[in-house]
Amino acid sequence: MGKFIFFKQLESADCGATCLKMIAQFYNRKIDIRYLRDIAYTNKNGVTLSSLINAADTIGFETLPAQITFDQLCNQVPLPAILHWKNTHYVVAYKSEKKKNKQFIHIADPAYGKLKLQQNEMESLWNVDHEKNGIALLFEPNDNFNPNIDSEVKKIKFSYFLQYLKPVYGKLALIFTLILLIASFNFLYPYINQQLVDRGVKDKSVYFIIYFLSAQFITYTSSMIMEFVQGWMFLTVKIRFGLKLVNDFLIKLMKMPLSFFENKLSSDILLRIADHEKIENFFSQNTMQFIISVLSFLIFSIVLIQYSHYIFLVFFTGSIISVLWVLWFHKARKFLNYKKFELESLNRNILYEVVNGISDIKINNFEVKKVKEWRNVQDELVEVNRKNLKLSNTQEFGINYLTQIKNTIILGLAAFMVIEDSITLGTMLAISFIIGQLNAPLEHFVLFIYSLQDAKISLERLIDVYEKKDEEDISGDSNNEISADGDIIFKNVSFGYQNPNEYKIFENLNLTLKSNSTTAIVGTSGSGKTTLIKLLMKFYEPFSGQVFLNDRSIEKFNFNKWREKISVVFQDGYIFSDTVKGNIVMGQDYEEKKFNHIISQTNLDELIDILPQNAETKIGENGLGLSKGQQQRILIARAMYKNPEILILDEATSALDSVNEKIIHHNLQNFFKGKTVIIIAHRLSTVKNADQILVLKQGTVVEVGNHQQLVDNKKEYYTLVKNQLELDS
Repeated sequence: MGKFIFFKQLESADCGATCLKMIAQFYNRKIDIRYLRDIAYTNKNGVTLSSLINAADTIGFETLPAQITFDQLCNQVPLPAILHWKNTHYVVAYKSEKKKNKQFIHIADPAYGKLKLQQNEMESLWNVDHEKNGIALLFEPNDNFNPNIDSEVKKIKFSYFLQYLKPVYGKLALIFTLILLIASFNFLYPYINQQLVDRGVKDKSVYFIIYFLSAQFITYTSSMIMEFVQGWMFLTVKIRFGLKLVNDFLIKLMKMPLSFFENKLSSDILLRIADHEKIENFFSQNTMQFIISVLSFLIFSIVLIQYSHYIFLVFFTGSIISVLWVLWFHKARKFLNYKKFELESLNRNILYEVVNGISDIKINNFEVKKVKEWRNVQDELVEVNRKNLKLSNTQEFGINYLTQIKNTIILGLAAFMVIEDSITLGTMLAISFIIGQLNAPLEHFVLFIYSLQDAKISLERLIDVYEKKDEEDISGDSNNEISADGDIIFKNVSFGYQNPNEYKIFENLNLTLKSNSTTAIVGTSGSGKTTLIKLLMKFYEPFSGQVFLNDRSIEKFNFNKWREKISVVFQDGYIFSDTVKGNIVMGQDYEEKKFNHIISQTNLDELIDILPQNAETKIGENGLGLSKGQQQRILIARAMYKNPEILILDEATSALDSVNEKIIHHNLQNFFKGKTVIIIAHRLSTVKNADQILVLKQGTVVEVGNHQQLVDNKKEYYTLVKNQLELDS
């Protein structure tokens, strides 16, 4: 066992895997977070406790889930242990201690940091029941645990991003040269000021005053011109670096498999764009400022030491005390920041619910309750902010006070040294100037450390994208042509969204989707209809079994070649912030005759005629301003324009009125000819004309046949549709 090391979670769903990483590290085994995500089957909803247990077993831990009290956690169980936190989160309890008859537990929250909590604070966050028991997962290495096995994979480093600076190496060299020149000019300021007083003012020499003022003016002007040129060149480098960085990332993102996006929250993916901005700032602005600060600090420290060792020692000692003061308050504010983080998150959730659920709030006269709920959170936030402000003011007062004491002591020392003729009055003025110049770099050093920490976390998040294989690398040969003219066969397919040892959507599923015919798939919600389509689209790979087309496993198919053959209309398909035409054509060559025919077939001509610019009218993001039915017709038109060999309609007409649905279904019958069509729907009118109907129940095909055959059987299909048909029992 070693020292407990904290790791911050990289994504919102990573808390379970990150807690497991911290515990493995405590027992001296380094394990890559991506490996832990995989073995714990982490998805956008996080990870279950049973999946954590299975993952722990995989890396060599015996685990024991238990319900225990705060006292038992502190005194009776082995630590570290994972705790179920706030109903939706995991943290690590890694140490207990007793001070002044008070029991404390040390918590590592992967979303925030380390905390030290008393019992009442702990129980407000831990999921304790009426008997004060909370859920904990206890760990102990078993015989299979080997700390010498290092599961950390080779990672990209900051040096990876240096390739983006190669095209501007020349400009960077010139910028660095200008920085050195500016630093050299800054080196002259204290000497010029000293000579101005000692030789000009003291000797009452107008000549020397004008001479040194002119020297100061020339030095200052030259320095300002060089700073302007350096700033302009630096801005050019920063823009080119940032643009290339984000451009390459978006290209890489577009090459990722669809399963990557299925398992990530949109906020986590967008966060990676912001991560590039942090890395860009680190390499450009923060690093450059750090270099300038280091040079300034070194130069002025050398000058100050030359003037007086004692004054430099006073400055250095005072600066150390100031830093320690800041660190002490940082530690004191940690719990308050944690509480604020939680309350702000809760506040955002309440406001999100109010904005998105306003119609239901008004219908149910729920306004007063929601406002009261929000106000309670605001009251707590005000109290936390008050305490935070009090600490901030105390910290700032202390820093300013310590700085003034330090400056006063230095000024007093310098004054006594002038009286004793150890230094001149000009030297005293130069020392005052140097002290002012030395205070600024200290602030930049602290900012650089924070920037470095942020950049490291951002780099960890970006590794997940940059080191993941592209679709082309994991798909089949793009030179192999795919013929979609054949039956699609699911053979012994097993799949689930969680651990294979847990609940499975499908287990040994076998079914056939006949070529050049229409197959409807029906079943209750949760029976696996949409999951079936996602497997067919290669969003996911089955746990076991295979999907075949023409006796060829689709696992071997190239992603792009396979998608050329397929169009899918999901009920929640996306409408882009583009024209109606752009949303239908989707980057393909525009053919006016084909476009107009499809508009007529999907009954969109009336909608287009009333739009101000007809098909060239731009519609809002996600179909803003259009009804759900109009959006679905555009999505159907998009699929028809592609003219695929395999067409999949997943509740594609669920939002259409009966008139439009009847017209479009009639028109689609001609479009279906010569195609393999798969329809998922609940409405009888959508599926009754299918050549084959598959009835799914709990991930198993329980009936196969056409509409009339299945009605005559009076089994599952009959039960599903009898209310729509108003059949006799």
